[in-house]
Amino acid sequence: MLEDDVVSNIAIGTYGAEFLQFQLKDFTKLSILTHCNTGSLATAGYGTALGVIRSLHTQGVLEGVYCTETRPFNQGSRLTAFELVHENIPATLIIDSAAAALMKAGGVHAIIVGADRVAANGIFFIMNM
Repeated sequence: MLEDDVVSNIAIGTYGAEFLQFQLKDFTKLSILTHCNTGSLATAGYGTALGVIRSLHTQGVLEGVYCTETRPFNQGSRLTAFELVHENIPATLIIDSAAAALMKAGGVHAIIVGADRVAANGIFFIMNM
């Protein structure tokens, strides 16, 4: 189960990175905004949404990541920021309410969020407990 999860996470990361690069082909470096935690601390060791960010970083196309604090339990500041810094991925922690201003200013090329659960019809749920 562990090996399958890591393989799936790496595949998600690779596919997501390729998709973003295709959609945003006018940009050589990408700035990403992420919310909550979907990294190796939440999965078996690579991450789903954070796996996409890892893949972009490995491919050399990541300018940086803005991670929100993710209130009320601060998964973004306690977990995501920790993982990004630990992996030497350029990251900036912002307060949740700063995300809109950052996006309006053009500082974000894409937003990547994870989901706690995905239903068979593709609807996802994010649960901030």
